[in-house]
Amino acid sequence: MHPQFARFRGYVFFDCDDPSRLQWNSTKTGLNTDSHVYRATRQMMVNATRPVIDFLNELDAEKELDERPLQKAVEKAESKAIAAVKATLTRNRNFRYKGLKGDSDPDQPIRISYVRRLGDVQKVRRKLQVEKNRDVGIRTFEYYFDHEIRKGR
Repeated sequence: MHPQFARFRGYVFFDCDDPSRLQWNSTKTGLNTDSHVYRATRQMMVNATRPVIDFLNELDAEKELDERPLQKAVEKAESKAIAAVKATLTRNRNFRYKGLKGDSDPDQPIRISYVRRLGDVQKVRRKLQVEKNRDVGIRTFEYYFDHEIRKGR
């Protein structure tokens, strides 16, 4: 269970003029998950939800920041009934998160993360004389910025 995804609900509507073609299991209590139609639809659901999951991950990452523009935007958003949302969508339309209007603010804090081998990170922590991996990230970014960006002025 990942709490940052608790607010998300996805809906897929199967619609067909011939109900016998819908992907029900033999007891008509659920979907036939072996069906090629279901498998193709599931892949479409995975593709459609990726931007939503990325957005929710960014929203969750804001918890560590002083400024939380995504959280503010979510709090200002109005609730809508699923029927109202469905009525506005065209077939196969996906969620697109394009950022907030203030995204271009160069002073806005953002998170940077990367994964490296534990042994290598431990060596860098010792060399930098820091205890936290977060500090390794900060110091290595500052080093790069000072030597590659400022140097190039």
